[in-house]
Amino acid sequence: MNEILLEVRGLKTHYPIRQGVWRKVVGHVKAVDGIDLVLRRGETLGLVGESGCGKTTLGRSLIRLIEPTAGEVIFHHQGRAIDLRSLAPGPLRQLRREMQYVFQDPFSSLNPWMTVFDIIAEPLVINAVAAGSELRERVETLIQRVGLKPEHLRRYPYAFSGGQRQRIGIARALALHPSLIIADEPVSALDVSVQAQILNLLDELQEEFGLTYLFVAHDLSVVEHISDRIAVMYLGEIVEVGPAAAVVAHPHHPYTRALLSAVPEPNPESRRQRQALRGEMPDPANAPRGCKFHPRCPSATAACAAVAPALREVGPGHFARTCPGCGPSP
Repeated sequence: MNEILLEVRGLKTHYPIRQGVWRKVVGHVKAVDGIDLVLRRGETLGLVGESGCGKTTLGRSLIRLIEPTAGEVIFHHQGRAIDLRSLAPGPLRQLRREMQYVFQDPFSSLNPWMTVFDIIAEPLVINAVAAGSELRERVETLIQRVGLKPEHLRRYPYAFSGGQRQRIGIARALALHPSLIIADEPVSALDVSVQAQILNLLDELQEEFGLTYLFVAHDLSVVEHISDRIAVMYLGEIVEVGPAAAVVAHPHHPYTRALLSAVPEPNPESRRQRQALRGEMPDPANAPRGCKFHPRCPSATAACAAVAPALREVGPGHFARTCPGCGPSP
């Protein structure tokens, strides 16, 4: 997993705030505000954070479902380093065969007027990959690979449970044999037992097809289970990133420690000390100066409001955006 598949450099996605009759721009919502990331071929990078921190915007910006404001997204394909932001619509469409998206809501992401066969076959037809008997054979293979039956292909999405609909979405994402899949909270709307089934399916598919995942979630227990590395996002920026075991066992940023303290402990006799945060996440249109986390940080000092900390290495491959008052977990 040393070969780099995707590099993100200084990525920003800002939404303009318009007011008045003339719709004058009076500010920007900084949903993604200077992200640097590396995604290696064959790995799973878990992206975790509270709702509203910019996780989904980042995932969609990477493949230009949302147009970024600034920065670079370098995709390594067939020995070439391609900046996705520089591509015209035609070449971008061709390259998107290598990058697919699994959406959070398994119902609204499926067209209710299309059968399961048509949903899974659509990317193959649009890209002129298969037709006729070959098309049907490939679709039947895909539906069986995600744990459903060929007779399900004649049905419509409303006839399936949430877990089954998510399996259909995964089959559609696999249709073009991509190298990268961005899974945007694919299990958050499912029951716990069904979550485990979908996570195990994703693990199996990754091993079988050599997939690379960006797995977006707000539940650190889920991310810890599936990820090789974890990136923690807060208010549009990465505050900690590193190997999953290191981030969970030795979190350096106080926000990471707070998220970990909120994970339920499976042993009823074990008690985890909860680290409650003050207040709510600040408005991304009016982010705090200095360290963005300092208004909620239990160990904040006056210096935290003055200087915005940079990501620094705190262990092998482990980086954190910490202030002088921050330290690793005991």
